[in-house]
Amino acid sequence: MAEHLKINNIQPRMQGLVLGATALVFMLVGRLILQKPDFAWTSSAAFLLFFVVFNNGAAIFTTNYGKYVQQALPTFVALLVAMGLLATLISGISIHDKPAFRTIYIIMIMAYFSLMALAFFIRKSVDFLNNRDQEINGN
Repeated sequence: MAEHLKINNIQPRMQGLVLGATALVFMLVGRLILQKPDFAWTSSAAFLLFFVVFNNGAAIFTTNYGKYVQQALPTFVALLVAMGLLATLISGISIHDKPAFRTIYIIMIMAYFSLMALAFFIRKSVDFLNNRDQEINGN
C-alpha cells in the first residue's frame, strides 16, 4: 500500500477498551432510563458490530498487518466474551434465553473473519499493484 496511507499507531486493544467502556455506559444508561432488559443485548451487539467493521477497516491501513492481527484477534474474543457477560449481568437474561441474540453473536463472529479475509485481500492486492507500478515506471 502507498506509504503515505499507512498508519503506524493503530492499536486494536485500545479500540476494544474504548468500545467496551462505551458499550458499558450505554448498557447501564439504557437499563436505568429505558427499563428494557433487551437494551443491554442490543447495545452489546451494536458496539460489537462497530468494532468488527472499524477494526478490520483499520487493518488495511496499518504498517504491520501481522502484528495488528495478532493483537486484534484476542481483543475481539475478549470483547465478545466481555460484552456477553456484561449484557447478561446488566439485563439479567442469559444469551441462552435469547436465541435471536445468540444468532446475532454467531453472525458477528462470521462477519469478523469474513471482513478480516477481505481486508487481507485488499491489502495484498494494493501492495501487489503498487509494486508492479513501481517496476513498470522504474521508481
